[in-house]
Amino acid sequence: MDAKAASHVVMVGILAVVPAVLVASAGVRADAAWAAPWLVIWGVAALARPTALSMGWTVGVALVLRAVWTTGPPHLSDDVWRLLWEGKVLNAGLDPFASPPEMLAHLDSALAARVNHPEMGSIYPPYALGWFRLLDGLGGTLGSARMATVAADVLTVALLHRRVSPKVGTAWAMLPFGVVESAHGAHLDLVALPFAVLAVTSRVGAGWAVVGAGLKVFPVVLIPSLLRSVGLRGAAGFAAAVVGGAWLALPVWNSAGLSDSLSVFAHHWSFNGLLFRPLAAAWGERVARGLVWAIAAGGALGALGKSPTAAWRWLGTLFVVTSPVVHPWYVVWAVLPDLAWGRGVVVRASVFLMGSYAVLSTLRGSNWSEPPWLWWVTWGPAVGVVLVDLWRRRRA
Repeated sequence: MDAKAASHVVMVGILAVVPAVLVASAGVRADAAWAAPWLVIWGVAALARPTALSMGWTVGVALVLRAVWTTGPPHLSDDVWRLLWEGKVLNAGLDPFASPPEMLAHLDSALAARVNHPEMGSIYPPYALGWFRLLDGLGGTLGSARMATVAADVLTVALLHRRVSPKVGTAWAMLPFGVVESAHGAHLDLVALPFAVLAVTSRVGAGWAVVGAGLKVFPVVLIPSLLRSVGLRGAAGFAAAVVGGAWLALPVWNSAGLSDSLSVFAHHWSFNGLLFRPLAAAWGERVARGLVWAIAAGGALGALGKSPTAAWRWLGTLFVVTSPVVHPWYVVWAVLPDLAWGRGVVVRASVFLMGSYAVLSTLRGSNWSEPPWLWWVTWGPAVGVVLVDLWRRRRA
């Protein structure tokens, strides 16, 4: 590692430690909101100087940064408790789709009390159920969930380094998207990402896409482009992945609770949507949902005929632009393909969306409200980055 690269890594490391300390030392979750601007600064700094380290250094830097974020309670997002809960329920031979946490609290009252929306059953796909079982088997603790998710994300770092470029692998190792959402939040998106990377960089990609979609649904959009050129080995891998998902879903395939929970998510949940928020303010949430889904469906036609990597770039950005719910961990589906195969403008714009954790400042007990200023302080600079890029390209 040369001196310039070392100084950049050290600077990024310091900027990663500051918000980690703020979050870990927060007395209540609302205090963790102070980390939001530091997350943005960290992301900007990580992109300021393209750095390409060796595989060993890249993996080492990735592990150190993520280790910093494995301490303290999950103040930024408490979704991990749901994942641990569902693993416990599944390994007990029960159905998390039919019986929400509030109905099975006797299994582990302390864990059940931490699960958000305890009145709702599961909404997760088959391979996610297998992941939950694994987490419970590893001890069912916050630490084990974080470590397992970090392992998946470091695999993404290594795959990008080897199959795309050292510069891309190094960037993903240092950006806050992978670090925070794996080591702190233990989000499923970071577990699904390496399978999506394998899907678009291997000869049996369709099967890997099925596994990724079975963990977090988004990679399903890659399957049509991958199946266009599938060979015998690819077809066999695809079939094996489908059978594996069916086997994992077999114990709960006839559950009646899934449709109810999905309906609540699809028709009532929203958070910091780029198009959804202003459309809802103008015409109401019901009309806004119809409009954004129509835009998404129409825009998806633009992916027809594209290569798998181009389809991922297009559909990942379309997802973030049209989704009524845009949490920071959702943004990885637009950031990674743009980092690997795009021009980087989506990555630079998305850094500002890490600032949406500032919503924690509105927490009162376990409830928070989405303030009007949140959209402006996150999407305002993000859209500004895109407009400046378009202006520069037009001048050039």
